Amino acid sequence: QKKKKNKAKKINKKKKKKQKRKKREKNKKKKSKNKQAGE
Repeated sequence: QKKKKNKAKKINKKKKKKQKRKKREKNKKKKSKNKQAGE
């Protein structure tokens, strides 16, 4: 039971990392779009 919990925790950590990266890439795109609009 304990091992199963740890595995789930690891998977959640991976998922969160992926979501964070996606969010960052989205923000990067947004920023570059704003830069283009400002020029």
